[in-house]
Amino acid sequence: MQQVASVEPNTLMRSFVSEVVHHSLHRAARQIGLPPLPTQVFVMEVSRALTGLDGRFPDDHDSLVKLWRSIWHGEIIAAQVQEDVPVFYVRGGQGGMGIVVRLLCEHDQWSVDRVVSVYHRPLFEARWLSRTTTAAVIVAAAAIGFASHGLSAHSLVAKPVQTAASQITQAPAIAKTTTVTAAQHARPSLHSRQVAPKVTVAPPQKSSYTFTLGLGMPLYNLAQFLADKKLVPSAMGFDMTMKQDGLNSDVQAGTYTFTSGMTVQQIIHVLKSGPVTSGS
Repeated sequence: MQQVASVEPNTLMRSFVSEVVHHSLHRAARQIGLPPLPTQVFVMEVSRALTGLDGRFPDDHDSLVKLWRSIWHGEIIAAQVQEDVPVFYVRGGQGGMGIVVRLLCEHDQWSVDRVVSVYHRPLFEARWLSRTTTAAVIVAAAAIGFASHGLSAHSLVAKPVQTAASQITQAPAIAKTTTVTAAQHARPSLHSRQVAPKVTVAPPQKSSYTFTLGLGMPLYNLAQFLADKKLVPSAMGFDMTMKQDGLNSDVQAGTYTFTSGMTVQQIIHVLKSGPVTSGS
């Protein structure tokens, strides 16, 4: 009798969860087969998590309902499976405030584990401004293209084209009496040809960034520094990567140097190799 290999549910769930990073939460839930995030459950639990933040985020009912909508359609910046329970770190926000929430879905029941961070987000992260800017760029590009196309068509009509036949008609005497000279005119010598100058493009210069990790300093400070310098996509995602690679206990205190254009694996290699100068 043929045996069919079985896949553990935990392994299958991990493979699903690892593929939904940078997707929206509602799309990820649909792909994995999780139920929708209930509005009332989210509003009730996130209001408790916001109580210790000294009013940095609006906690009235209407604002929390808008926050639920932002999180449900927000981006998953990190995901994992913890004791068969899928865990999602989701980024959302309202107005000029951004927020990262840690959500659990145990036995098809959603819960807000905690609010990871609240921050002032730049104006360009707002969805309405992004859509408005994109539409404006498309309209401007179309207008410029139409204007340049119309200008070039007008120049083609205004300037008459002088054909080879008209050139021969204008100078018949030269063509009859000086055959060798006509051939020389029709075929210019190598010395008369103009050679285009070579243009050398200098390679872009890479920037170097230095960070000193003090004794007892959280690794998230390093992740935030790398995100501010555009070396990693997000501080939360890179912090999760360091924890998964075991760097939370292996990174030594000291000064590290990073270069623009590095990949995440190259940055991990720098951290594993040790600091340039040891911390005191």
